[in-house]
Amino acid sequence: MSACHIKRENWKRAQETAEKALARNSKNYKAMFRRGKALGEQGFFERAEKILEELIKESPAGELASLRSWWHTVVSYLILHFVIQTRQLPLLS
Repeated sequence: MSACHIKRENWKRAQETAEKALARNSKNYKAMFRRGKALGEQGFFERAEKILEELIKESPAGELASLRSWWHTVVSYLILHFVIQTRQLPLLS
């Protein structure tokens, strides 16, 4: 159900349905990913980051490719947001 809400960009509902799935099975990696994505899309980057870090530690190797792709999107968004807010480029090391 969460996947449907993500496709429709209904982030709050996607988060809620992912949390319901996680209440039934706390190791549901797809639900963890979808919750993290929904949180990130709502601007809760720190919460999303914690979820994604946990996923990277616990999930099978095959699941990591989609996580890395999404994480690059989040980082790009953060940099763009920083540039818009401060009108300067961040110093990245």
